[in-house]
Amino acid sequence: MGRRARQAGPAGIDDVCHRIEEWRRTRVKRSPMPKELWAAAVGVAADEGVYATARRLRVNYESLKARMDRGPAPGAAVVSGTAAPSFIELKPMTPAGLGATAPVIELSNAAGEKLTFRFESGAVVDVMSLADAFWSRSR
Repeated sequence: MGRRARQAGPAGIDDVCHRIEEWRRTRVKRSPMPKELWAAAVGVAADEGVYATARRLRVNYESLKARMDRGPAPGAAVVSGTAAPSFIELKPMTPAGLGATAPVIELSNAAGEKLTFRFESGAVVDVMSLADAFWSRSR
């Protein structure tokens, strides 16, 4: 009760466990786990929970949790959920003094959450840092 049924599909916990065990048998001593295996573990943890996944896959809980908080690595295949945005559209602003309105930045994510920033005209804003903070925050 209260537990989700394990997936039988290709990204199921049993499949990922088997892939990690195979890597452990064939790896070079003390080599880090490949990014694609971590991505698969993160995908399973999104469905099964971090603690249960870490125990079942025999991976470090803190390492798995940190990877969950960071989201998918750039260029990594997303096993579960949706991919992070691949671009940000910035619409040109009218120069100040020519009937310009204050700049507005609106961010949204796949869950439909929106965040809107309204700035004073002429404000210097690090848009990429704002976007990164919004999309990488804890879910």
